[in-house]
Formats: sequence, C-alpha cells, structure tokens
Amino acid sequence: MHMHEQQHLGQFLNSIRINPTSKQLDLFSLLFVHKHLKKDEFFIREGNINYNVAFLLKGVMRSYIVDDEGNETNLDFFQENRLFSGSYSFGIETIVNVQCLEDCTILMANGCDFITIINSFNPVARFYNCMLDSIYKKSMIRLTSYIKLNGKARYILFLEDHPGLANRIPLFHIASHLGISAVQLSRIRAKVSE
Repeated sequence: MHMHEQQHLGQFLNSIRINPTSKQLDLFSLLFVHKHLKKDEFFIREGNINYNVAFLLKGVMRSYIVDDEGNETNLDFFQENRLFSGSYSFGIETIVNVQCLEDCTILMANGCDFITIINSFNPVARFYNCMLDSIYKKSMIRLTSYIKLNGKARYILFLEDHPGLANRIPLFHIASHLGISAVQLSRIRAKVSE
C-alpha cells in the first residue's frame, strides 16, 4: 500500500474517532491491496461468492438488485471514504450487484482476514458493528420512506444522506433509488431548487 493510501485509511479511521497507533495502522493496512475499476465495471455480481471488503478511495459505486423482469432498483450508493462489501457475510452468494458509476480506486481486503484483524483491534470492531447497525437502520428508513414519505421528501432525505452525489450520477439512478420515475424526479428537483 502506498503511503498516501495508508494516510487516507488513517484519516478515515480518525474520522470515525479511531486513533490507531502507527503499528496498528501498519497491521491494518497490510490487509489491503490497491485496485482500479473502470466505470461500469463490477466489484461483485449477484450470485457470486463474496470474499472481500473494500475501502473506496475515489469514485462512486452503486448497489442494486434485478427483479424477475430485469428491472433494476438501486439500493445504495458508495462514495469516497466508505467501507463496503457485496454482503456482510463472507463465503456466501451475494444477492446484490455492486457496480462503478465512475472510474474507482479501492483498497480491497479478504473479508475473513479483515474480521480476524478487527476482532483484535477493538475500536475497529466497534466501528464495523456500528456500520452494520447503521446499514440496517438506513435500510429500514428507506423502506419506511416508501410508505410514509412522498417523492419530494424522499429526494430531500437522499440529498442529506448523499451530499454532492446528485451532481455526479445520472438522474435515472437516483430515481430508481427513490422509487419514482425520472420525469417525476426532474419535477421534484425543479421544485426543491426554487
């Protein structure tokens, strides 16, 4: 791992109130290998066995599912300084696709090795458990928003959860995530910007 990538990883850990010693950071960073993915390339596809966890240094990715009729629904978006995986259990088939929406640079680690290290590094283990809890809560908020909130309120929630992302990715991806049409989203965006 290059020094500046280790610095990014260190800054990320510091941002979540984990202040590793240089020895701990060295140990943690040894897990990761540097990888570039092109726009439209997949980190993982539905049905593949997931073994990896990754830290996104640069770019935007989406997590999505495909229904029986071939329709895609975006579940989440990943931006810089985000830890992600195809699923949070390793060695099983993933039920989602994770695809690059921009050229991406990631640091990738074997998930089982990652879990072994974080279990010996309590602050990271706490963070990882909090991250899983946050993902669960975020999923529940998204599901309930489909029932409780109108399209405009869902879009405002999206803007709060993903600052700056609306200007980086095509609107149809956001519309899919919100469960509305691209035309509806265009109207909502016009109203919100007034």
